[in-house]
Amino acid sequence: MKISIVSLCLLLSIMLTFGGCAKPPVRNYPRPGSSIKATRPQPGVPAKTAADAPKPARRADTLPPAPERMPPPSYDKPLASIGTQPKADTAAGESYLLAATAPLADQARRQLANGDLDNAQTTAERAVRIDPNNADLWHLMGRIQLARKNFSQAEQLARKSNLLAKGDADLQARNWRLIAESLRGRDNPGAEGAMNKAHELESR
Repeated sequence: MKISIVSLCLLLSIMLTFGGCAKPPVRNYPRPGSSIKATRPQPGVPAKTAADAPKPARRADTLPPAPERMPPPSYDKPLASIGTQPKADTAAGESYLLAATAPLADQARRQLANGDLDNAQTTAERAVRIDPNNADLWHLMGRIQLARKNFSQAEQLARKSNLLAKGDADLQARNWRLIAESLRGRDNPGAEGAMNKAHELESR
C-alpha cells in the first residue's frame, strides 16, 4: 500500500513537471492595419492632383472655323494729294486767322503810335505766332524795330514781308520804303536804290 502511494505521487510529480514546461500553441493573427498599405509623399516631390491627370487630346474636327477676312472698303472719291486742301477749308482758315490777328494788329499800331514800343512789339509777336504767313504783320514788326532804331532787324523784317507779299504791290512798296529808311539810318548808300524801287511799285 505504501509502495502504490509512493508510485502515484512520483507519477503525479512527473506529470506536473512536463505539464508546466509545455507551451500553448501560438496562433499568427494579422496585425491591425497591415492589410492597408499607406503611401506617404516623399519629401521634395509634389503630390499629384486631379488637374495633373492627362487630358484627352482634342479632335481636330471640333476646332472652330477660322474667321473670314473682309475686303477693304472701296472709295468712290479720289483722295486729295499731299499738301493740298479744299478751297472751302482754306478760305475758312484764312477767315479764322484774320479774325484772330486783326485785333492784335490794331492794338500794336495804337501802341506804336503812342510810343509804347515794348508792348507794341509783344502784341505784334503774338499776332505773328498765330499767323506766321501774314506779310502785313511782318511789315508791322519791321516798323516797330525801326522806331526802336534797330535798323538791321527792321530791314530783315521788311525783306521777310516782301517774300510773303507776292502780288501785293502796295505792301511791297511800303516794305522798300522801310528798307530805305533802315539803310539810311546806317548811312548805307543802298538807301537811294531801295527808295527808287518803292517809287516804281507805287507808279504801277
